[in-house]
Amino acid sequence: MLRLRLRADLTAYRLRFQPMSREQALQLIERTKKEILELFPGKEDVFDLVLRPRFLRILNNEEN
Repeated sequence: MLRLRLRADLTAYRLRFQPMSREQALQLIERTKKEILELFPGKEDVFDLVLRPRFLRILNNEEN
């Protein structure tokens, strides 16, 4: 669980503070999903319900 939290927090930090294009940000989200699913196979629905919306909110707020 600690690795999950650290990975999610690192991704959120990078989305907020590291300059990148939208395409690069979406690729980062997909890489994070892949890494998290390696830790928790079969939990794609949880990622899509909890973490993806968090990441997309950050991404959308940074664009405004």
